[in-house]
Formats: sequence, C-alpha cells, structure tokens
Amino acid sequence: MKQVPRFYQKNIARGAVKKTGTDPEQRREAVAQAVYWCMVIAMHEELRLGKETLERFGAVMQTVVTSYENKINAVGRKRADAWLDEQTKGLRFVLPAIRPIKKARDREELARKRQDADPVWKLCSVSLREMGYGTLRQQRWLDRAEEEYRWFGEWAKDGDLYGFERLRAALEQILRESMELVIQPGESPVFSNRIW
Repeated sequence: MKQVPRFYQKNIARGAVKKTGTDPEQRREAVAQAVYWCMVIAMHEELRLGKETLERFGAVMQTVVTSYENKINAVGRKRADAWLDEQTKGLRFVLPAIRPIKKARDREELARKRQDADPVWKLCSVSLREMGYGTLRQQRWLDRAEEEYRWFGEWAKDGDLYGFERLRAALEQILRESMELVIQPGESPVFSNRIW
C-alpha cells in the first residue's frame, strides 16, 4: 500500500480547517452581544445614563424588538428593515474592523459582521429615540460605541472569551450587579484566532 507524502497530508488538514469556519448563527449571536454591550457601555459613558435609566432603556428596547419582530411576521423582513432604516435616518454606525483586512475572505467576514450588527444598533437607536434622545446626541453615542468596540477588539486579540469577560466586567461595574456571559465557547472563534 502506498503512503501519502507528508506534504499532501499537511495541505489536506489545512484545507479542512479553512472550510469549516465559523457557524453563521454563532457569529450572529456573538456579534450582536458584543455590539449591544458596547452600546450600553457607550450610553453610560457618553449619555451619562445611570443604572435606573439603563434598566428603563432595556424595557423600551424589549418593546421595540417585539414591535420589529411583529412587523417581520406581518409584512416581511424587507419592509420591516425599511421601517428600521427610516427610523434611523441621519444616523451612522459602521462596525470597525478589529483585524487587518488582508484578503478578500477577511473583507467578506467583516461585511457579514456589519450585517449582523446593523439591526442591533438600529433597534438601540429607535429605543433611545422613544426615550426622547435627539439625533445629535445619538450620533455622539454611536461614535463612542464604535470606540468601545475597538477596545473590545483589542481585548479579543487575547481570545474571544477574554474580550467578552472584559466587557462583562465593565458592565458589572456600571450596573452594580453580576451578569452572566450568554455566549459560550463555540467550535471556532469569531473575533480573533482563538477562543481563550
């Protein structure tokens, strides 16, 4: 029986690792949680929202999300997204790249993460508008959220869960209560090259 040369074995293994990638649902949940937590930290830092106001924001956010989901069920995702775009007209949030863009695959991954982050920031923005915050204050808040996400990216270089732990610790300090990490380690990292 003929043996496969080591060179080919290594390339086959490398190809198998590249093909598996990150599960889309895992990526969507991880991006949504990271962006949401960065948004809440930015609300505290930029808008000076305290614990009680952040809790009220959470309740308003829940009703906005329910309304958005009802719109999706009633008129479809495309029209519900158009409603969300109309509600956030004049605001801009672009998920920053936290890793260097070297290849087309990196660019595609960043585009998918930006798509995953889009409804999160828009729903947060609609919730703040419901609470009476104007466009200028919201844009300052969104700029601060981009900065917070860059910090998360720096922490996540040491592993996805390390980045989430740092965000969790910052939120616990703001809210003065313990929080649970919802994202559990998956099979592959989303924001860095490793889980831990």
